[in-house]
Amino acid sequence: MVILVVSGIIGFGVGFFTQRLSHTVFSIFAGFVISCLVVLPPWGFFRQNPIKWQPVQKEQEQEAQAPSTSQNKKEKKKNK
Repeated sequence: MVILVVSGIIGFGVGFFTQRLSHTVFSIFAGFVISCLVVLPPWGFFRQNPIKWQPVQKEQEQEAQAPSTSQNKKEKKKNK
């Protein structure tokens, strides 16, 4: 986002001084291309410490681990 904002400010300045809208548009487009080159490729230094996701659980296992709130309410009423 910083790259886009900086390129927008620079593009506005260049376009204002040259009085050409095309210079503004090309400057902003250049910032967009630079930001895409920075963000889109899978750079190795971003993947050094990958996130370890939890394994996928089946629905039956999830229900057994966490009973629904309606069951908890019924149990509380019985205990009173």
